[in-house]
Amino acid sequence: MGQRVSTTSFSRVGTDEPHFSRRKAILKAHPEILQLYGPDIRLFYMMAVLIAGQVSLAVYATRIDNPFAWFFLCWSVGGTITHWLSLGNHELSHNLAFKKTLHNELL
Repeated sequence: MGQRVSTTSFSRVGTDEPHFSRRKAILKAHPEILQLYGPDIRLFYMMAVLIAGQVSLAVYATRIDNPFAWFFLCWSVGGTITHWLSLGNHELSHNLAFKKTLHNELL
């Protein structure tokens, strides 16, 4: 019989985690970037507008009789808003809207 290969094996490389080394090099070259670190409340307002828009779109979509128009609206506008919200959720996972983790989790 042939050699059995584990499907859970991983390749190991001899380098460190790339985000850490890149961050360190960028901050060394441009220390002023540290002033941009921290939460930004504008994310809350943007997410609130997107959520209101998505809910409004859902209500409006119930009134569309043409199935092609309904599909296009949901696919193009709804899909774009959903993608923006997923990007906002990623930012929230890094606590970038509020200083407290609980507030980011609630949003």
